[in-house]
Amino acid sequence: MPPMSQPAPSRRGAGHYYGHEYIARLCTRFITHLFACPEYPPSSTLQLQARLPQFIAYTLHRTNLHPSVTCTSLILLQRLKNRFPTAQGSSGQRLFISAFMVASKVIYDDTYSNESWTFVAQKLFTLREINQMEREMCNYLDWDLTVDNSTLSCFEDTLKQDFGSSRGPYPSYFSQVVSKRMVEVASSATAAVSLGQHHASPVAFAESSRHKWVFSYLNPSSLLLDAASPN
Repeated sequence: MPPMSQPAPSRRGAGHYYGHEYIARLCTRFITHLFACPEYPPSSTLQLQARLPQFIAYTLHRTNLHPSVTCTSLILLQRLKNRFPTAQGSSGQRLFISAFMVASKVIYDDTYSNESWTFVAQKLFTLREINQMEREMCNYLDWDLTVDNSTLSCFEDTLKQDFGSSRGPYPSYFSQVVSKRMVEVASSATAAVSLGQHHASPVAFAESSRHKWVFSYLNPSSLLLDAASPN
């Protein structure tokens, strides 16, 4: 996939973005739109670098991974929102670093250790938290983690068009945009209804039950999501 185009960073505050201001702000708009996250983490003692746009920019700078990892991480977050439509997050930093870390492991055979990710995340999270956040992300997504090239390319073009500007309002994407598996499940459920059944197909029911189990199992101590219910 060709790299995301990045306009030259503005001189004002450019030192905090490491040449990634455009992408960092785009990601921030996307994440805060999805999960109603504040730009600052819950703690009030953190430095300016921990503000979400600078946090994302530093992550991109420190890891120096292909832009497809960034785009894939946003697709994973969109899948997360599609699975849990009412979900909100108190920390965009947690959501981004978790999705970015998982995306890098899906795309690269040899990537950073979880201990290294604590440094990428500027020590905002302990190794134990990083481990838990990774587990939660994978389980919330029911391990629907891969993204094909056509979905990646289409999503990137749509993302830049919809979130490239600071002017809203911003749209909400449906599962058809980001997950073939979710489309198949939805199609199975629709087919069951059209046949006059009063319940979802076995596949759809199994998917729904699994989502409810995963969320109820992790939610009491979840680091990623606030209270929500699966779709």
